[in-house]
Parts: sequence; C-alpha cells; structure tokens
Amino acid sequence: MKTGNVLVSAHSDGYLKHWHATSGRCLHKSFCEDNPKNELYSMDFNQDGTLLATAGKDRYVRLYDEQTKSLVLKMRESDDLCGPANRIFCVKFDQYDKNLLSSGGWDNTL
Repeated sequence: MKTGNVLVSAHSDGYLKHWHATSGRCLHKSFCEDNPKNELYSMDFNQDGTLLATAGKDRYVRLYDEQTKSLVLKMRESDDLCGPANRIFCVKFDQYDKNLLSSGGWDNTL
C-alpha cells in the first residue's frame, strides 16, 4: 500500500527519514539499531510500496515493512550468499519478479 504525499530519504549519517512532501515536516526518523554508525547510500521500494530496501557502508541490505517501519530481513554477502564484499551503493527491486532484489557494490559486484 503506497502512502501518498510522503517522500523517503536515506542519509549518510545512517538515518532513514519519512517526510510530508507538502509541509516539509519529518514524519518518521530511524537508523540501523544494530549499527548506529552505518551510512546509508541507497534505497528502493518494491513495486507495491510495502517493502523498503536500504544499503550502505556496512554491506548489509535491510528490508523494512513500510507500514510498521520495522526490520523484516537483513542480508549480507557470505559463503553461501552472494553479494558485494564492500560498501553497497545501489539497491533495486526487480520490476518483473517481486522476489528478486539486486545490489551493486564498491568492489564492482552485483
């Protein structure tokens, strides 16, 4: 469910902010509770606006439930999962497959 008139921004100080687009008032502000010093570089909504993906300095891709603003899933490259082994500068939901999410990192990996 998409929320009208709301702008979401990711910040290099680690904050994710929801803004009322007309008044410019900050409606909600949060940061990575498990890593308050993380820097956010990218974010994307899934097609129906229910999930928000963020990524940044700590190499994790985090999925948030947009309605509750709560963390749903946290992913990172490891032996059994592929992904960037350095800062992530791009995260994008696939427009055709709702279960596919891509990320691109400093180390030129997707």
